[in-house]
Amino acid sequence: MKLSDIDLDLRLPKPPMVLVAVMVIGVFVPMGLASAIWFKRNYFDPNPRIHIFQDMDNQAKAKAQSTSEIFVDGKSMREYVPGTVAWGRSANAADPGMLKDDDLAYRGFETTVDTGELVTAEDANGNAVAKYLDGYPDIVEVDQAFVKRGQEMYMIQCYTCHGADGRGNGPTKRAMDELAKYDQGVPAPKATGTVALIPANLTDPKYAQGLYPNGQIFDVITKGRGTMNGLGPMIKVKDRWAIVAYVRAMQRSQSQAATTE
Repeated sequence: MKLSDIDLDLRLPKPPMVLVAVMVIGVFVPMGLASAIWFKRNYFDPNPRIHIFQDMDNQAKAKAQSTSEIFVDGKSMREYVPGTVAWGRSANAADPGMLKDDDLAYRGFETTVDTGELVTAEDANGNAVAKYLDGYPDIVEVDQAFVKRGQEMYMIQCYTCHGADGRGNGPTKRAMDELAKYDQGVPAPKATGTVALIPANLTDPKYAQGLYPNGQIFDVITKGRGTMNGLGPMIKVKDRWAIVAYVRAMQRSQSQAATTE
């Protein structure tokens, strides 16, 4: 018997149409959905989307600085109703922690309440300078625990540049100096591009209390100065005042040490 004489039916049986339909749907429907999602995420349609339920972004409203035919003055933005009390302020007293309307406590200097303009004073040279707070605001109580808190925050936020003794020779300052020295004579692109960092020497007499008010130190901590970034977003208001108190204690300690030497 020859192999060709054997009748072999090697054809697979035809799958049911239901199974074929399920397989086609299972492959192409997810692909279609994925394509539709990709298209909607990458295509900008200038027309507003269809709102089955009306959302707040599709409502009748007057935008800022727009006109209005409803009011006599033609403005859509309205003035405060006379006698309006701001949130966080009672009719008798303000809550400085809510509105932060105590300039001396939250800024370290005074501004005019009505206009918001800076209140200035004349320095020794007759120049107009900000009227900084000399002491401490009413929102803090300066005691041993407060100064201790200032020391903790100083060591976290200020030590790396200003140093433990406040003389402006912290580890970051020393590291930057070494990189700046390395850059001398090193051609690009191997040079780091580092410039020398010059933190303030907080024990310098020009930063002494009376010459450099507490509010000015607070303002510098908040906004930064020169190569120093502002630390206001990272340090709470009372902690910034605590750092000021610790800097003053450190200055007195350094001054007494220099006197006894």
